[in-house]
Amino acid sequence: GGSTEICSDGIDNNCDGQVDEGCGTGTTCTNPLSPSTECGAGARCTPTTTYGSPGQCTSPTGAGTQYSICSTHDDCAPTYLCVNVGGSYPYCLQFCTSYSQCPYPSYEDCYFFDPSIYISTQEWGACWDGLP
Repeated sequence: GGSTEICSDGIDNNCDGQVDEGCGTGTTCTNPLSPSTECGAGARCTPTTTYGSPGQCTSPTGAGTQYSICSTHDDCAPTYLCVNVGGSYPYCLQFCTSYSQCPYPSYEDCYFFDPSIYISTQEWGACWDGLP
């Protein structure tokens, strides 16, 4: 431990169990469902509220997947975000542009946000079953 992560070497330099995590943070990206290509392992491609703008690579990320209880985006895995849908707790929900991308497309839909979030001109939402 104690060592600094060296980007793009494929080695877990700081011995935290993640390879090349945090690499690419602060750069732009285009696909929240495949963030590691542009942002590096362990980073998220986060849409913004500015129409026409690229997504932003952000980290750290956590291990939470669909419907895991979360406090912040950092608690959720790279293709998820922490969303308060009005229930007791916020949940990690997967990014989407269509319900067909959802983990459970038979009973989830892709819900969009207000204000809307975009990468370039594509609006992004989150997969949700509609229940609090």
